Amino acid sequence: MFRERALERRARQEPLDDRLQITAPHEWLMVVGLVLVVVTLALYGTLVRVERSVSYDAALILPAAAAAPAEAVALVSPADAALVKAGDRAQVRVGGPGSDERGIPGQVVEVSADLDSPPEWLSDQVSAIPRQPHLVRVALDQQGSGPPVDAAGVASMRIVLGREPLVWLLVPRRAG
Repeated sequence: MFRERALERRARQEPLDDRLQITAPHEWLMVVGLVLVVVTLALYGTLVRVERSVSYDAALILPAAAAAPAEAVALVSPADAALVKAGDRAQVRVGGPGSDERGIPGQVVEVSADLDSPPEWLSDQVSAIPRQPHLVRVALDQQGSGPPVDAAGVASMRIVLGREPLVWLLVPRRAG
């Protein structure tokens, strides 16, 4: 008797074993809404591009000749020197607290090989000197950027490395 009931129960299909069936219109609307959200996020992540950049403390150098452009120089680590290349766009911020800070566009002119020791005048200007430093020079473009730079000193430099899809921020990168 007990055995017969157990066999019947085993042969009978339980409601949890049924596959999910969406029948009501409001259930279809929820599924369509979820699919739209996922598709929108996937498109946004692949189509939107973000700028990759690096920032450094820099020293501003005024030229001796009036025709030469002003320059900003920074000491960078070997890993950063591998990322930065001549021709990269840069933005140099001049000024500080209590003064009119402004950004001056520029372009990377040179990334030097290893420096045995950085110049003393540059060591005094920047806050941190990396091990095995490389020197990055940025020529400033002063056309249409307001009054010319009139004083050498401390600045900050931001170099744009490129633009990538937003989803690439989630992908781990290999070093080197």
